[in-house]
Amino acid sequence: MASFPALARRTGGAAVALAVVLAAIVPDWPHAVPTFVLAALAAFAAGMEIAGICHGSPGRLRRIPAGAATAVSAFGFAFFPDAAAWFLLLPGLVYSILAVLEGRPTGSIASVAGAGWMSMFWAAGLGSIARLRAASPEPWLALLPLVCCWAGDTAAYFAGCAFGKHKLSPTISPAKSVEGLWAGLAVSTGAALLVGSAGGLSAGPFVMAACGLVCGLAAVHGDLLESAFKRDAGVKDSGVFLPGHGGVLDRTDSIVAAAPAVLLMLMAAGIVS
Repeated sequence: MASFPALARRTGGAAVALAVVLAAIVPDWPHAVPTFVLAALAAFAAGMEIAGICHGSPGRLRRIPAGAATAVSAFGFAFFPDAAAWFLLLPGLVYSILAVLEGRPTGSIASVAGAGWMSMFWAAGLGSIARLRAASPEPWLALLPLVCCWAGDTAAYFAGCAFGKHKLSPTISPAKSVEGLWAGLAVSTGAALLVGSAGGLSAGPFVMAACGLVCGLAAVHGDLLESAFKRDAGVKDSGVFLPGHGGVLDRTDSIVAAAPAVLLMLMAAGIVS
């Protein structure tokens, strides 16, 4: 009989997260303000966790500027598309200033580069969600990467536990399997088709299927990247605000990789400007 060891923990955390996300995205709030606020708050938490991973156990004087820079970066990426690239550079700038002020050169280049890149990655991903929501009066664009990731992750988890025999990346994430990957990609593609149909999106089924497939691949990449990042730092639980659940990074790693990919594909299809 298949075993699903993390099912209870995953279900409880997912239910709370789902309620918060849907409340911020689904209603037709003026200017999509709750989505922007939620993305900024998540980016702030992610930035603080990244600072903790890259710099051991830094005090608040390092964590807070790192979190604030990531939040501003996400907000700027979503709200000021023409200057998005400049906003994405902000976390790296803040990390470099902190490294210089600290006055300890050993490991500074690696930590600044790693923290700056990961913070930029999270800012772009969370900012993409807010940007997709602002691009449409309906919530479907912003929900597309979320639904694809949730559905794909769930399918990969159950398929991996039930049928997984071939390890996908044993040194980074021993629990992931090739069988889970294929199940996740199939369900992610199907979820994109359902979202496109339910939301009446102007993109045809080919574009939606492509979005779902790319979303599924990007989600796996984000998950493995975050796992490699934590393993390299010798950290298992980065949780600052969600201890015991892997932290905000662990709860959003697939989404922040998938959302920019969906944004780019919808821009190429002419649905988002």
